[in-house]
Amino acid sequence: MALSDEERAELEQLRAQKSALEEAQREQQERAELEQLRKQQKHALEDAEFYAERQRKKEERRKAWENPDYGVEDLEPMPLKQKIVIGVIAVIAVLVIGYVIYHNIVG
Repeated sequence: MALSDEERAELEQLRAQKSALEEAQREQQERAELEQLRKQQKHALEDAEFYAERQRKKEERRKAWENPDYGVEDLEPMPLKQKIVIGVIAVIAVLVIGYVIYHNIVG
């Protein structure tokens, strides 16, 4: 039994609707998959950044523990020449201040 022209047209129309519906569902699934992959990538990047920061801080703590900052008690003693230069500058400063004070009071 052959289909009439009206039935054939209706069949083609229904096939087109079905195809369009399947295409829309496929696009919706692809969008959902894309969104899911984007979320996974975002979380993976955030995790990678978190663990990289954590590793960087761990390295900083390790370096700080191996190489502590020097404090005043860790400084090397001042060389004798440097002590002499500072002493001479201090004596000259005292003499200049004394000279200025003496000449302001007397003069």
